[in-house]
Amino acid sequence: MSRNDAILYSGASSASFAEPKLDIRKEIKDEKKKEKQILTPASEIIMAELDKEIAKLAVRDHAVVKALIASGIPNALEIDELSNAMASDKLTAVKNRLASIMRVK
Repeated sequence: MSRNDAILYSGASSASFAEPKLDIRKEIKDEKKKEKQILTPASEIIMAELDKEIAKLAVRDHAVVKALIASGIPNALEIDELSNAMASDKLTAVKNRLASIMRVK
C-alpha cells in the first residue's frame, strides 16, 4: 500500500500564518508630516535667522583680519576663511533640508 500524504497539501503556507508587516513608507510619511506640523509655524523665523548667520560669515571685519595677520600664525587668514566657508556650507545645507521638509505640494 502506498502512503497517502494528501493532508500535507492544504494550500496553507508559513506566510499565511505570519503577522502582517507594517507599511514602512506610511510610517516615514507620517513622521515627515509631524515634523512639518512642528516646523511650519516658525518657518519664516528659522529661515531668517539662518540667512542672518550665513550673511555674517560672508562679511569680513577688518579688525579681525588685522588681528589674524598680526597674530604671527602662518596662514591664519586662509584657515579662518576656510572655516567660515565650511560653516556657511553647513548652514546652507541645514536651510535646504528645512526648506524641503516645509515644502508645500
